[in-house]
Amino acid sequence: LIPNKNILTQVVTNYTYSPFRRVAIGVGVAYDSDLKKVIDVTTKALEGVEGRDTSNPVRVVFTEFGGSSINLSAEFWIDYKQNRTFQAFKHEGILAIAEAYRANGIEIPFPITQLIPPPTPKA
Repeated sequence: LIPNKNILTQVVTNYTYSPFRRVAIGVGVAYDSDLKKVIDVTTKALEGVEGRDTSNPVRVVFTEFGGSSINLSAEFWIDYKQNRTFQAFKHEGILAIAEAYRANGIEIPFPITQLIPPPTPKA
């Protein structure tokens, strides 16, 4: 807790401020995908995002077995000193991933819902 008086009368230094921010993009791939290929293609796609912070590597981690896909988080870092917004970087990352997946035959599946009819009553 910092008293209001100190905020108004003293210099406050924020030691946790950083000009860098992580961009995380969630995406799902088909269950029959070659997951090592998915990591490689996703990493290369995000490494090509112009203006990303190259001092931190792109990271791709699988997060869960979803209902229709194996889900992952594709992450890269940006520097806020640039004249582009967080959303602009995320937009470019999504475009890069979608284009790379299309070019490499990696499917982003639609959600699948199966309706199973109730059993027929026996007479």
